[in-house]
Amino acid sequence: VIIFSCPQRLCCKEKKKRKSKQKRLRGNCSMATSNLFVSGLPKTVEEVQLLGLFAPHGTVTSHKVAVDPTTGQSKGYGFVQYSSPESAANAIQAMNGFTYQGSVLNVRLADRDAGASKPPPTAAAPAAAASPAPAPQALDNVYINGLPLEWTTAELNQLFEPYGAVRSSIVLKDKATGASRGAGMVRMVDPGTAVEAIAQLN
Repeated sequence: VIIFSCPQRLCCKEKKKRKSKQKRLRGNCSMATSNLFVSGLPKTVEEVQLLGLFAPHGTVTSHKVAVDPTTGQSKGYGFVQYSSPESAANAIQAMNGFTYQGSVLNVRLADRDAGASKPPPTAAAPAAAASPAPAPQALDNVYINGLPLEWTTAELNQLFEPYGAVRSSIVLKDKATGASRGAGMVRMVDPGTAVEAIAQLN
């Protein structure tokens, strides 16, 4: 065993601290450049629909529609986190200015102040954005691939209703042609029924 003695141990420790801090900063930068702030959402849009809009452009690691804690109604904006900055850039290019249900979406990179000007108290938006999505919400959203191209949300609902009440559903469509992509999203009322549906249909 060879033990090296450093005459400038304090200096070495400082260098290690700086390197560690630089790594953390690089990680934060990567996260920031792949996190999108989406405004102009119709008040009726739920998280399953937000995911349906942005999933075609890359792997979505988290998504959230900001809601009023008192009324439970959407505030008209949300956040979408991608697994890579490249996917986030593709989503911005494709979705910024996109009209959905009569509303024009504004999509840009999220920052610390994103959404702060939307509600009257500046602390309200960061709290909504920073609070992690509850585990049940993560389980009640089901992604389905390999759907018949002629299927609509009616057939999608019929497929899942035997396992429980369906809160909302969407068939993902090609932006340019409007044709089905053979995939969809279903949000169940009860997370337990979502798990059961996956077990039976997968």
